[in-house]
Amino acid sequence: MERAVYMEPASFCLFETPLGPCGIAWKETATPPSSPVVTFIQLPEATRGLTEKRIAGRSGGRKARLIPAGIAGIIKKILKHLQGDLQDFQDIDLDLDGVGPFARQVYEGARKIPAGRTKTYGALASDLDRPTASRP
Repeated sequence: MERAVYMEPASFCLFETPLGPCGIAWKETATPPSSPVVTFIQLPEATRGLTEKRIAGRSGGRKARLIPAGIAGIIKKILKHLQGDLQDFQDIDLDLDGVGPFARQVYEGARKIPAGRTKTYGALASDLDRPTASRP
């Protein structure tokens, strides 16, 4: 897998959901066509301020002035999903830099689970040919 080259540090924004304010952070790739790569999703904290503080700290990003069309589309999908209209998120580019090989396998395996379905840790571990790795 080719490593992405980023133009700028991560950006983030908050958006309102039925659960409360959530956040999304992303980086823009330097290679044309420039497209956002999601680096972090933040679920609501006790207050909007805490949610913003958490995503700013974890993403290392700055609050965005403009939201790219690609990120706006992802936010729409998240909102639809939280309102009960199951969405497929497999087409969203994720930044997995800094993630170890095992965690990367787990994320890639979990992303193959169809929307609205569940899988036990044991079944996911078996899918990864690591049947004894359900705890990690």
